Amino acid sequence: MGPFSAVLFLLGVIMFFVGRNRNNDDLFDHPRFGRGSLFDTPEQNRIKCMIMGILFIIAAVAMWVYLAIKGEPEPLLDYSSLMNRNSSQ
Repeated sequence: MGPFSAVLFLLGVIMFFVGRNRNNDDLFDHPRFGRGSLFDTPEQNRIKCMIMGILFIIAAVAMWVYLAIKGEPEPLLDYSSLMNRNSSQ
């Protein structure tokens, strides 16, 4: 959970800073970018990217707060070694 939140945070920061620059509208000119209709302008798609970046940052910080309070979750049991141990007895 820790490495995933770090990747999510970095992706959110990149998306935020790319979406914040008004000169990057030509990067968002593709008609399939974003979840809206096909008639969204590049500026609207850029703003959507910036908002998604902010949401990714919030999600990563929420994961870090959870990990600070609860700690890293315990890994699941390794069933193959458990089965080998039981079958050898």
